[in-house]
Amino acid sequence: MDVLQIADAGQIFRILPKPNRGLTPTPISEKEAGFKLCKIVGKRNIEGGKLQINLHDGRSLILPSQSPRQKSEREFALGGAMQLGIPKQNIMGVVPFQT
Repeated sequence: MDVLQIADAGQIFRILPKPNRGLTPTPISEKEAGFKLCKIVGKRNIEGGKLQINLHDGRSLILPSQSPRQKSEREFALGGAMQLGIPKQNIMGVVPFQT
């Protein structure tokens, strides 16, 4: 899910896994290069009523405590994906896990 930009050629790619083929560069637009999708692989409550979200690429985000705790825990369910803005690492959206 990483973004790769080749400056001389002016091309932007997202590196995606392909079954039985390893990683494959997929061309994307410049607008789409401004975010990265990360799978939520873990979460836990930490000191101060904050929620720690662990992502598939090794990142850990700490979210500030919120009034309705249940809403944020449901919103960031395991197996879902989080859309992170690049390079500021801000949360742009959440895609819930669906079977």
